[in-house]
Parts: sequence; structure tokens; C-alpha cells
Amino acid sequence: MVSIAVSVLFTSFYLGVIALPSQNDPTRPTYLNKLLNVHKGKDVPTLGDVRSEDDLRKAIERMASAFEAGDASAVEDCLVRSPILFSLKAKGDEKGFFGPSQIKFMFEKLFEKRETRGFTYDSERLYLARGASVSFRADWTYVVRDEDELATERLRFKMERSGNDWRVSEIRSAPH
Repeated sequence: MVSIAVSVLFTSFYLGVIALPSQNDPTRPTYLNKLLNVHKGKDVPTLGDVRSEDDLRKAIERMASAFEAGDASAVEDCLVRSPILFSLKAKGDEKGFFGPSQIKFMFEKLFEKRETRGFTYDSERLYLARGASVSFRADWTYVVRDEDELATERLRFKMERSGNDWRVSEIRSAPH
């Protein structure tokens, strides 16, 4: 019964029978406005102003700069103060929730053995994760120092708004 209703709803949208009002229509539920604002990654959930979008992009740039410099302290400065979900292929089986200082220690060890050759992300592909959270993917390219072998690991970052700033609450490997 539910699948029939969903089929009718999607068919109605496809055929144009149900017309959506313009974006940010006050008569539409807030969650739907946010969903439409991030349609195909073109926008981020702005929480009502352009400044929050700029703050988010600056926070992502800080994380990118920390990786490019191999600076574990700068990575720590980008993190929320609560436990962070952490799971990287480069770190092996070590995964779980860790505090910011533990993440810093792990990145010190990672950066000690790896030289970053690139950290790239598509600034237009930011995704609403839940509420005031945003996620993005980045490719971290590095050379293992003793092996001279180039490797690229795709990472998924989840960021949450913290006052006027955005902070990372999750770093994990993502499928390519």
C-alpha cells in the first residue's frame, strides 16, 4: 500500500501534476526547503544567510590546508570538542570514536609516515547530512615515505555548526 502511494507521488512529481512552490517558500516545511536548497549539491544549508555558507567554505579550506601541510595540530583545531568518528584505511583496523587530542596523535603518526601530495574536494558537492550538518568528500593523495608509492584515499567528512564556525565531527574512508 505504501509503495503504491510512493509511486503515485513520484509519478505526480515527474508528470508535473504536483507543482512545488518556489524555493524557501514559507508555507513549505523547513526540512523540504533545506532539501531543495541542497538539490544536486548546488547549495549548502544556509540557515538563513550567506555568511554561514562562507564560514563553512572557510572551515573546509582550513581542513584542506592542514592536510596539505601535514599539520596534525591544525587538523585538531578543525574538530568538534566531543568524540569524533574516525576510520581511515591508512590507519588500518583502528576505528571508533576518539577525542580531538587522540585524533591529533593519530594524525601525527600518519603524517610522519606519509607525505601529502594533494587534498582535493569539489566545493560544489556539499551534502546536507542531518539538521545543521553537512558532509563532503575529498581525495587525499600521499606517498608512504619508505615505499615511494603514491596512494589516494577518498575521505568523507561530516561538519557541524558550532556557534559561528563549522567543525568536523566525522572523518572516515569512503568508497570511490
